[in-house]
Amino acid sequence: MWLSSIRRLNRRRPSFFSTGCCRRREGQLKWQEKSDNNSLRRDIAKNMLSDPKSIPKENGKYLNASLPQYQDIDAALKIIKEALGKAAKK
Repeated sequence: MWLSSIRRLNRRRPSFFSTGCCRRREGQLKWQEKSDNNSLRRDIAKNMLSDPKSIPKENGKYLNASLPQYQDIDAALKIIKEALGKAAKK
């Protein structure tokens, strides 16, 4: 009986992520201020960032390189090494 009451209490308590704290505008703004990393949200002011080059241009096309499919760069490095090897032979 006491175990089921503990489980019930844990279900009622919202977690940090389920409350949407990180996703809300205020949470993103605080994260950007503390980390000095650009937030991907466009409605967050970018004037507090130390590197103006990290601020994306309004209509620019960008690739999110932090996605898992872009983390494995071994194939790309192999192609580069082969190309540099061929260029050195010429």
